[in-house]
Amino acid sequence: MDARDSKDRDIRLRLLLEFIKVFFYLSVPVIAVLLISLPSFSQWVRDYERLAWYNDTGV
Repeated sequence: MDARDSKDRDIRLRLLLEFIKVFFYLSVPVIAVLLISLPSFSQWVRDYERLAWYNDTGV
């Protein structure tokens, strides 16, 4: 009975490690894309704020 519990625990640990590995592999490209697109997004926000300011002032 003890050997079976140990085997179940090993399987659960292996599945957990596999899940963490898959999550890490999937999150790395997402983080990379976000970091690459961050400067263009901040530029878009600045342009939007400038456009909103022009519209508010009527210039």
